[in-house]
Amino acid sequence: MQRQVIIEPDLLTDERLDTGFYSKEYLEALEVFENSGYTVKRIGEISTPWSFGAYALTSQIEWTEASKGVPFLKAESLGSPLLNEEKLMYVTETTHNILTKSKVHAGDIVVSTSGTIGNVAVLPAGVEKANSNQDTIKFNPKSPEFDNYFLAIQLCSKYGQAFLRREGGGAVQQHIYLFNFKRIPVFKPDVKAQKYIGDKVRQAERLRSQAQKLHKERLSLLEQKIDWADRVSMSRMSFRSPSERLSNRLDAKYYDPSVESIRLESRKDASINSLKRSIRNGFECREFVADGIPYITVSEVVSGRLEVDKAPQVGNSVEVPDKAFIDSKTVLAVRTGNIGTVVQPMEEDSHAVISSHLIRLKLESEEIAAVITAYLNSAFGQKLQKAAIYGSVQPEISQDELLKIRIPKNLFGQGEKLWSLYQASEHFYRYSKRLIQAAQYFVEALIEPETNLTEKDLIKAYENPEADRALMERLKVDGFDGEGDPLFPDLDTLADLIKKATDPDPAEG
Repeated sequence: MQRQVIIEPDLLTDERLDTGFYSKEYLEALEVFENSGYTVKRIGEISTPWSFGAYALTSQIEWTEASKGVPFLKAESLGSPLLNEEKLMYVTETTHNILTKSKVHAGDIVVSTSGTIGNVAVLPAGVEKANSNQDTIKFNPKSPEFDNYFLAIQLCSKYGQAFLRREGGGAVQQHIYLFNFKRIPVFKPDVKAQKYIGDKVRQAERLRSQAQKLHKERLSLLEQKIDWADRVSMSRMSFRSPSERLSNRLDAKYYDPSVESIRLESRKDASINSLKRSIRNGFECREFVADGIPYITVSEVVSGRLEVDKAPQVGNSVEVPDKAFIDSKTVLAVRTGNIGTVVQPMEEDSHAVISSHLIRLKLESEEIAAVITAYLNSAFGQKLQKAAIYGSVQPEISQDELLKIRIPKNLFGQGEKLWSLYQASEHFYRYSKRLIQAAQYFVEALIEPETNLTEKDLIKAYENPEADRALMERLKVDGFDGEGDPLFPDLDTLADLIKKATDPDPAEG
């Protein structure tokens, strides 16, 4: 359905006449800001944004390993509003020193302004130095009148995104220039109200950090318990495979020496085939609704995590086959697309169903599922899966090839620990996401005239824990004072996680 937007003549300028510049979302955002009663400032009025410098400098970028390099921020590493460390790349110290105009420091706000427009991240205090590419613009008011985490989540809100998208121009690739960026508006409530919302983002950052810590602990445990790990060479090399090792596969990558070495070392271990209860693909559906059953596709299996809240929905009247249902005793492996990504659902995900592009392994217990998931996500499991990929037009991995993979026997004694670490990591991560959503809802409710949230409410909540809890109880999955389920069903659990992330028990680390 086409939407018609009527533009008042006084809003038209001779700068641009394209429809995106006068979008309905922009006009609605502008009206909300103008009628909010808050002081509205342009980014160029509160700071001096900076960009990359001469584009020719991109030819001098030298990449390196994480352990040796300086973090280099690109659009995909800006997690809106937290830094997505899993998507970081790294440059040499020499490159960092050459790119003086694009250096960033703790507290700087980085925004993607080319191609993908509107990704945002605040550089956390733990990052001593970093750099950023030519598709980002940075700013930092460095003023006691502004909380940078509040400004970042404001840009992530539907209003901030409307203003950013409006400034994007270009027929092939959208781009925001410095002069456009400087006129992006932000509203300025009392600094205590800003800090209250900013604190929610900072709490989310701490929870995310704790989730990553537990994830690394899980990987470390896995590496320690594979007794043949140090005997496998993962380097690439030319090779000839003996004829007795050949099978019905004739593609070279299937017989890569490192892959053959893993197979040889694990030949006495248990195959997934011997561990499974069943293995099936999901089902195909192309009709979606606004409110229904979450339908997990490849896009929702990201970096070993299941993003159920981002999934499309199938209607409740759809006949879903048994093979598409999941629970915490299943392992989901991507069959086509981003092959090699494997995830174990949590019990709270059992209301979701999966597409035919995912393979569902059903196991006897959560602990066995945790072992298989961890191993398939390891460097060894990834190697084995990538080697088994077939098809030149649409690469995929078959159920048979997945079932051939053998799981190191030493890992099964760690099943309970691996499952416990995974659950704990997921709890921190998922509550982190909810805190970010809470901060965004607070920003939007604060400036919208029809909501019952005032600057005074936030100041009171900033100063009083009971008032804070009362506000948090009003958050629903569909917004502040919404009609849906509570965004935080258990605020005591949230408080406990925040406490653990702020001052973790040494015995747990």
